[in-house]
Amino acid sequence: MAWNEINYSCGHSDRIQMYGPHRARESKKEWMERGVCPECYRKQKVEERAKERQVAAEQARASGLPALVGSEKQVAWAEVIRKNALASPQNNVLSRESFAARLKSLPVDEQQSSRGVFEAVRTAR
Repeated sequence: MAWNEINYSCGHSDRIQMYGPHRARESKKEWMERGVCPECYRKQKVEERAKERQVAAEQARASGLPALVGSEKQVAWAEVIRKNALASPQNNVLSRESFAARLKSLPVDEQQSSRGVFEAVRTAR
């Protein structure tokens, strides 16, 4: 057990307690100093999530998707989920036109079920 001063790449420093063999502690210290401090990491993640939510909301409006209903946090999270679901390779349909083009390539029996799924996603609230 030893106390080590960690000088993070973001410029902040911290004093932390480490356990284990000396070589392992030194290795962990070097690894930690290559990254940012926990507070800067949290701030980065908050900014990344805010940017992702903004992009998802803009894409939903541009695609003509209906507005979602719920609290501000619920709507923000649901918009990101919807954007990722619609952009996935298994369900890459963001507009009625692109869906119609893909629908023609499907067998007749799959076309009807695909239409139902598409409409359910577009009108989901």
